Amino acid sequence: MRLKKGLLVSIVLLLLASLALSACGGPQTVEELIEEPEAAVEEAPAEEAAAEQPEAAAEEPEAAEEATEEVAEVEEVGEADLDTAFTAFLGNMVAYNTISPEALNEALAEEDIFLLDVRQPEELEENGYIEGAINIPLRELGENLDKLPSFDTSIVVYCGSGWRATIAMTALGALGWTDVRSLV
Repeated sequence: MRLKKGLLVSIVLLLLASLALSACGGPQTVEELIEEPEAAVEEAPAEEAAAEQPEAAAEEPEAAEEATEEVAEVEEVGEADLDTAFTAFLGNMVAYNTISPEALNEALAEEDIFLLDVRQPEELEENGYIEGAINIPLRELGENLDKLPSFDTSIVVYCGSGWRATIAMTALGALGWTDVRSLV
């Protein structure tokens, strides 16, 4: 199960890097990114995740065997599929999928919203948190997808400055969650 989640997180991180590069005037497609490797990010977080995987497998050999079996079931996704998924995701964005604190307060009174805090635990102690929010630090999000609600549940992500929430919002949207917003 961890390998499957790690694979999904790696794909999402690659897509986020592509999105960031295209926003900065870099390569516009995955093909261009492959042709222009100097435009790639120097230290990819996916490499760190891959480095952590063998340690987890050594600790739990049975879980590693199960994960290997599950990975075999994962259908490979082509570049065109990823481009299509991100184009659809970005095309459905309204106001960059942000929500103001006032609008969030009103929405909480009317509907069930899953609040996701992607800050580090020490930030919660220092700065407080929204009551009822679930804390999953951004770096651990891919390992804790099972703690998230169904794909059609409204999710509002927040952090200290907004950039981690935007990364989490984009990643969750790419993974299939249909109503993810970032708190301004």
